Amino acid sequence: MLDAEFLLSNKLGLRNGMTYADLGIGSAMHFIFPAAQMVGNEGKVYAVDIQKGLLSAAQSRARTEGLGNIETVWSDLEVYGAAKAITNDSLDALSLINVLYQTKEDEHVFNEANRMLKAGGKALVIDWLSNGASFGPPESARTSLDKVRQMAKVVGWREIEVFEPGTYHFAILFKK
Repeated sequence: MLDAEFLLSNKLGLRNGMTYADLGIGSAMHFIFPAAQMVGNEGKVYAVDIQKGLLSAAQSRARTEGLGNIETVWSDLEVYGAAKAITNDSLDALSLINVLYQTKEDEHVFNEANRMLKAGGKALVIDWLSNGASFGPPESARTSLDKVRQMAKVVGWREIEVFEPGTYHFAILFKK
């Protein structure tokens, strides 16, 4: 449903030598492998998730595909500083894709993401639209565009662009 390569290259501007984190890789791991190709051997991709099984699968696939620039990080994004492998102010770019509907403490997720993102870094937030679709998370669990804007403002991110990356999602691109 989402064009990972387009979003990573044209919205986040990933290129050789950059450092990127996908915060909540999901079972499809749709973004980490194209990102690893884009940042190359001089770059680094952090695959962050709370589900250890997903991280193990990501490691296995990275080995199979010969991608030594992917590092998996087990973390609860709702706990500030829990992703210890990613130092403060170290990421050029990050994404939070279909994560916020699963969290209870969204503001903590934004604080943790902000901790990792360097000044001038970009953050791409994509989540489910409240459009009555018969699939995806329950409408009551979906995070609104306004709430994302509010949380980003609290951590000091500047909104660059709002767009619909597909029929069922909204996206906001921010800069720290």
